Amino acid sequence: MRVKACLFALAVCSVPFSADAQCDYAGQTYTVGATVCECPSLKVGDLGSTGAKGQITSRRLSCTKDQGWLDTHMLCVEASGVHVQDVYPRYVALFCPRVTVTPQETERFFDVASREHSLLAVRAICRRFDTLEQACKTLIEGLGKGN
Repeated sequence: MRVKACLFALAVCSVPFSADAQCDYAGQTYTVGATVCECPSLKVGDLGSTGAKGQITSRRLSCTKDQGWLDTHMLCVEASGVHVQDVYPRYVALFCPRVTVTPQETERFFDVASREHSLLAVRAICRRFDTLEQACKTLIEGLGKGN
């Protein structure tokens, strides 16, 4: 198997450009010039008796001032070979954003979440718990004002 991995294990490099411009990705806000590695994709073929041959790739995306996230045409991960699907979960765990699983993780998410992400989460909670209609209305209005 051939593997080329990102030199930056955290998959994020930051090069600030303008304090006003930013991009959001997986609940985090990045400045222009920052790069992230997308969740990897897996292509598997040749499922005959010789075993599955496949390829894993993960593109590097760059935060731009006017166009949001753009493909840099550079790969963070490129792995190919027989039974490559066996190592795919490792790359998914490394590069894919994941949903919080504990109340503490949820709280940490909201500590750093942008106003936009917080507003989306509150709207989702309000849709789920319709008995909170008045409280939700007030909260959504407050978050929408952007104080």
